[in-house]
Amino acid sequence: MTRRKRSTATPKPRPAQEGPFPYADYVQARDDLQAALDSGPFYAVLSGASGTGKSSLLHELAGSADAHRYQAIYLSSSRANVTNLARFLAYSLRVAPCRSHLETVQAFTNALRSQPAHLVVQVDEADRVEAEALQELRVLAECDPSGKQLFSVILSGLPAVLGLLDSPQLFPLKRRLTVRATLSGLRREELEPFLLHRFGSVDAERVPAGVCDELFERTQGTPGLVEAALRFPLARTKGKLTADQVRAGLDPLGL
Repeated sequence: MTRRKRSTATPKPRPAQEGPFPYADYVQARDDLQAALDSGPFYAVLSGASGTGKSSLLHELAGSADAHRYQAIYLSSSRANVTNLARFLAYSLRVAPCRSHLETVQAFTNALRSQPAHLVVQVDEADRVEAEALQELRVLAECDPSGKQLFSVILSGLPAVLGLLDSPQLFPLKRRLTVRATLSGLRREELEPFLLHRFGSVDAERVPAGVCDELFERTQGTPGLVEAALRFPLARTKGKLTADQVRAGLDPLGL
């Protein structure tokens, strides 16, 4: 009998992966929002620091939704106000804005009743939107005479959005929130898997293990900051990075 020779082939390098890294907070928020979508119209708030993946999560929800069941409208503008918000939503449903605001609201409501898809309005950077506009969004969602909520609303923004929702003017909206999700960033044990996902195995192995604790602490586990800190040193040099080279990527970020 002859023994089979063990394979000496070198494993193929793992390439960088497209799309956001599914860290624990991200997956939990995504699952909570998806469950709410499956249950009918709802209000939700998604908060987190810059770079935690809030916008990516909104885009993933919209991209993975059944187009026959859901229609997502993405809004990111600090200039949203009571008047142009209604006109924007009407335009998104291919309804020509009318001469007056009330007529536009009525036309939008009629169009909404006739469409089979569940409309989901995603307001990114909601912490920069005027409180009056957010209140108007709730009014539009509930403008049906039956009192039925006509569409879902997901507010996404920096932690300041939670303070904004604490204002007396937005209390009616705040008390209707059924999903409150927070993206706090990576856990320490998720840092190395994140590097592998974002940069691929070859570049991930160039990051010295001895500096990973410092990298995590200075970025507070924020995926966008980790990527920004390492992108330039990895592109500028070849071979294994030194701890000083990693710190040189962190310093310009003020970390």
